[in-house]
Amino acid sequence: MAKNKIQFQKSISIHGFISQLGTEEQCRKRLFDMRWPSGYRCDNCGHDKYCELKARQLFQCNQCHYQGSLTSGTLFSASKLPLNIWFLAIYLITQEKNGISALELSRQLGISYNAAWRMKHKLMQAMKERDDETPLSGYIQLDDVYLGEFCFKFNRRFNLEKMLDPLIYSSIQTTPMPDRLLKLVELGGNQEDL
Repeated sequence: MAKNKIQFQKSISIHGFISQLGTEEQCRKRLFDMRWPSGYRCDNCGHDKYCELKARQLFQCNQCHYQGSLTSGTLFSASKLPLNIWFLAIYLITQEKNGISALELSRQLGISYNAAWRMKHKLMQAMKERDDETPLSGYIQLDDVYLGEFCFKFNRRFNLEKMLDPLIYSSIQTTPMPDRLLKLVELGGNQEDL
């Protein structure tokens, strides 16, 4: 009997993940390369020359002196958690077939339940926004529909090895989400209710 190609496909092993993104420095480099693939560009004026303020981990534009962090304006902004914890969460969320609860995420990452819950919901928002960029069109028939928490993973289920980078990239493109919006989503409301 032939093996199911989806169930038996290769994924990124935990050892492979750790060798690629196990340290904070590796995660910072990956995030920098994904955020500015052609080199640094100031968010304020677009200038490409900068200096790095090591004590505060900020980039300062040589032209307008705007200071910004690697994570400013992204989903990771204002987080107290290091990037390697965020990236490990992304790994666990994308590689688990049936998903992962916030409680299990907190156990795996060694962080509080509340931090894991916020992290998971922020990443689910990034997944949703990424899938919202390509709306359905034409004649559509639905049967067993997954939206939001599951759509991102379902649409990429044929290539688990390449699911990590799209979610990291989506997290760069997703603006910071305050806790009040996360709680509103949990209650089933929307942003217009605020």
